[in-house]
Amino acid sequence: MGSPWNDPAHRSSHPLRPSAGGRADQLRHADFRCRRALHDRGRVADDGNPVLLPA
Repeated sequence: MGSPWNDPAHRSSHPLRPSAGGRADQLRHADFRCRRALHDRGRVADDGNPVLLPA
């Protein structure tokens, strides 16, 4: 009989043990904020990729 912590369905729904997806969402949100800040300064191309400025 396996531990409930090994069951991904249970782990993802447990409030004290967020799934790995929660961390991925945080990283994706941080990346979005970074891109938005760059875009506000006009340093992101139309395709959403940061524009590398010459040093």
